[in-house]
Amino acid sequence: MAKKVLIVEDEYVVANNLRLILAKAGYSIIGIAISVEDALDQMEKQQPDIVLLDIMLNGEGSGIDLAKILTAKHMAFVYLSANSNQAILEEAKKTDPYGFLVKPFREKDLIVTLDIAWYRQKNSIEARLLQEVSLQKQLLDISNRKSEPKQKLLEVCQALRTFIPFDLIVTRSDSDSGYVNSGYLRTGFSDYEFIVESNLMESANPKQSFSKKALSAVKESDGYEHSGEKTEINRNSPIASERVWMEYFKMESNLILWLKIGTETEFSYSFYSRQRDLYTQKHAGVLKLFTNCLTNVTEKMFYPIISPISASLQDSINNEAEHLERNEFNGIIGRHSLLLAALDLTVQVAPYNTSVLILGESGTGKEKIARAVHQLSTRKDQPFIQVNCGAIPSSLIESELFGHEMGAFTGATEKKKGKV
Repeated sequence: MAKKVLIVEDEYVVANNLRLILAKAGYSIIGIAISVEDALDQMEKQQPDIVLLDIMLNGEGSGIDLAKILTAKHMAFVYLSANSNQAILEEAKKTDPYGFLVKPFREKDLIVTLDIAWYRQKNSIEARLLQEVSLQKQLLDISNRKSEPKQKLLEVCQALRTFIPFDLIVTRSDSDSGYVNSGYLRTGFSDYEFIVESNLMESANPKQSFSKKALSAVKESDGYEHSGEKTEINRNSPIASERVWMEYFKMESNLILWLKIGTETEFSYSFYSRQRDLYTQKHAGVLKLFTNCLTNVTEKMFYPIISPISASLQDSINNEAEHLERNEFNGIIGRHSLLLAALDLTVQVAPYNTSVLILGESGTGKEKIARAVHQLSTRKDQPFIQVNCGAIPSSLIESELFGHEMGAFTGATEKKKGKV
């Protein structure tokens, strides 16, 4: 079946030329839109597989505005633009596009870019479905366990970390439960510190404590309204309690998921990161997928008041964390948020039967990450073959990797099996 393409381009000559090129290449054109509103109307009638998207469009909305909607809907899109200045590129990158072509472009470049975009989309859909099933199962298991609310929250944090990156996760509610304004600060790959907001004001370190004067300067009027089930990316004006956490732990980004517990109680999960502008509509979309599961597990752990976790339970958690770090990430030491994000990505990609490209400066641990991917994969019982391609002469690398037949070249006196 031909892949369906929606062209969002306000210049008729360019749009018609794209239509002819794509039709010739075997694509099905479902329509040409000249504005964001026009594109959304056409997508309601028929959903495309890929969207070709100009940045400057008719009307108030731009292609970047439409891209944010497409990202939340997990739809593939490729930018086509004559404007490639740095500011535009930075804004475009935040929407996680499948490609960016600068006008004018060659017909071949367009077809290759679309082929790559389709490949990425097909694999991302498969990966997302597997991730959704995996996380839903984990949350269901957590909700059915008979454990303390504090322990359940820790398990929820561990389940979410490969889907939503965070350095801190905080729960809130408009009820008077003891489970209000508390959370976990991530201090290592599997290490978490439980923190209650009221304790922040009682810190023994005067440099980190909030004075009453500083707290009174944070006004509720700086916040925003919310209602029902809603996910918000919060960067500029968090509510008072959000600012307490962000300023205390030097966080730069904030993502909030609002849930409705029971009939009236509002409950929220707040995710924080030390990386600026980390959260996007893509992260918000992931959280919305799991709203029902998170509501279910939250209802089962919300009403009991948090009690101090038992020493034996804490020991078992620590032992499990040490076991994980010792086996899967042997030799990788560090607690920086960027390193933890890389380890989370390693855990996420390892189960899939796909190629992985690991990039980094010399000495940053690329080989150790490769070993960790192997150890976490379903192939961990199979051999792990390490090849230093830099040490193989360019004239012999093809033979070393893929092997050769006897007599294939001078000196090939026998058949050799390659490492690949």
